Amino acid sequence: MKREADYMKKNKSIEIFFVVLILGILGALAQYGTYHTSEKLDKLPPIRSDGAGYYAYLPAIFIDHNFEMKTAGQYKHDPYCGMKPYPSTKKLLDKYPVGVALLQTPFFLLAHIIATQFDFKPVGYSLPYQISNIISALFYMCLGAGFLYACIREKCTRRISLISITLIFFGTNLFHYATYDGFLSHIYTFSMMSVYLWMLLQYQENNFKMLSMWFGFVLGIITMLRIPNAFVGFIFLGLMIQKHALLKFNICAFLKEIILVGLVYFITILPQLVYWYLITGKLIVYSYQGEFFNWTHPEIINFLFSVNKGLFFWSPVILISVLSFPFFILRNKLLGSLFFIAILLEIYICSSWNCWWFGGSFGCRPFVDMLPFLALPLASGIEKLLEKINSSIIILFFGFLIMVNLTLMYAYGRNYLPDGNVSWASFKVLPEKIIGKRNWEKYFSF
Repeated sequence: MKREADYMKKNKSIEIFFVVLILGILGALAQYGTYHTSEKLDKLPPIRSDGAGYYAYLPAIFIDHNFEMKTAGQYKHDPYCGMKPYPSTKKLLDKYPVGVALLQTPFFLLAHIIATQFDFKPVGYSLPYQISNIISALFYMCLGAGFLYACIREKCTRRISLISITLIFFGTNLFHYATYDGFLSHIYTFSMMSVYLWMLLQYQENNFKMLSMWFGFVLGIITMLRIPNAFVGFIFLGLMIQKHALLKFNICAFLKEIILVGLVYFITILPQLVYWYLITGKLIVYSYQGEFFNWTHPEIINFLFSVNKGLFFWSPVILISVLSFPFFILRNKLLGSLFFIAILLEIYICSSWNCWWFGGSFGCRPFVDMLPFLALPLASGIEKLLEKINSSIIILFFGFLIMVNLTLMYAYGRNYLPDGNVSWASFKVLPEKIIGKRNWEKYFSF
């Protein structure tokens, strides 16, 4: 029996390896297609837009040796992106948290060594640093893919797992935010959320000792990637309560675990607290000056269904996943319910943001962070669909969704779609832009 279990485990590990390998190759090819000439790298560098703000900590620490952001200010693409003088200290405050920079650090240091040893300017923005930014995003995409596939495969057959991971990557905007817009925080958050999901499953099955300490660390990283995402810690709290309830609830053991997680979490987020204190004199700061949440008037309908970045409009795969939650809850009542609450909370938080469409983006970008929690419900829904409907029809339907998504991704990358304020008119002219001038008017009457 043990030999058979070891054999199955080895086979699953091989599956995970090949899934990660294939996705890594596809990601590398997509990046090559985007940046294969020096002209493209110069006009549309990987370190740009919000990504310049996330990244700015690295040249500040390792090149400037302070937080005055002088090197960032000399960068011709998006200097001081996301930075404003803090009113009471007049020091530049980077509104973006430090998490992305922390995860990028090994890649930055390698690029810095290459730049200093060869004929490149070691200023944080020359070619080695730009390439390291690409590789960093691909690495965390692969890491997240490996953990997510392991989670799905633990609960589902190989066929269902492969269909699910394919839909998650190519039926949503995930692949886009791992490649073309890999400079943003979303692929890093997806990666850490996938690790978190795997840990939750192991914790529920009591398969991993000393896990509580690692929960504090991973939740700390998740917080420093996008601070509102700290709320997902309640999922672990729910499982912890269940675990201790099954053990006749020893209050001392429960408090000991809570304190351990909290202590590790606090130590993990110290870099963020220290940075805020150095710039503002305060340990806790709301860094998005002038931006706000409208908690009493969330734009839920627009956030979900609008042609302008609506979640379900741009990613029907996510709608299928949400509708599949009842099937997953039947399998795992507590975890399924906690995941569903997390999705509802994320919808409320994001739709309450003053810019509910999240500016220039491909589709609804904040939900890339939540895709790991949608993967298992999606797999459960696929199983039910394959039981009720001919598999060829299902595969064709999913193939169509993927084709549409990749076409839109291509159109966005070629600037055929606007990065903000998308309307029906944007789609009306899309076929002509992609294929060439034709008489498309009769096919589009909206």
